[in-house]
Amino acid sequence: MVDVDPPAMEEESKRTTPLRPSLQEELRVRSGGRLLAGAREALLDHLKGAGLSAAAREAERRLDDVDAAPRTFRVDSSSPFFEGPGELALPSPATDAKSSEQYRLTLQPKEAGKYPCNVVFRCPVETRVYSIRVEVTHSGPDKVLEFVAAARQAITQDIPVVNGTDKPWTMRAVLKGSNAFSGPPSFKVGWLVGCSTFVFCFLV
Repeated sequence: MVDVDPPAMEEESKRTTPLRPSLQEELRVRSGGRLLAGAREALLDHLKGAGLSAAAREAERRLDDVDAAPRTFRVDSSSPFFEGPGELALPSPATDAKSSEQYRLTLQPKEAGKYPCNVVFRCPVETRVYSIRVEVTHSGPDKVLEFVAAARQAITQDIPVVNGTDKPWTMRAVLKGSNAFSGPPSFKVGWLVGCSTFVFCFLV
């Protein structure tokens, strides 16, 4: 039985942001991987230090062939709250190892809290792991509503919710405090500037 350690982190990022139905995260993915470049350098140094010049030249030739090819990565994320494209194409590291592409993720938090995610990029010659840690905080009320009503008289208030993203939302409503307030536990909001209404009721 052989124990295999997971790949080291290519990059780690942390941020704190107020609670929103949908949050955008961006990863800058370079054509040349930092860890693969380090492994290449360590291998060539080891071969040259051991006096294996011919082996070092052959290894360098093969590694140059690997670098000459463009990369197409299959992408997986470890969290159900993050969504992103399933593939990312990068140009050849031999052309420009510092060139990069943006990989965009959408975070849809259920509530305030910490949302860790490992984003894994895999291709036949390397695996890269990017770590994201997003702490979502309560942002406070966007609006304060005041109700004045006679006893045993119900009052309803429509609260519009606008979705400006390219994906539909399923919103969950959590009412805290007095039992005099009620409303649906969830509702859907369409995409591309879709608008839906949460109907809020007060009865005492």
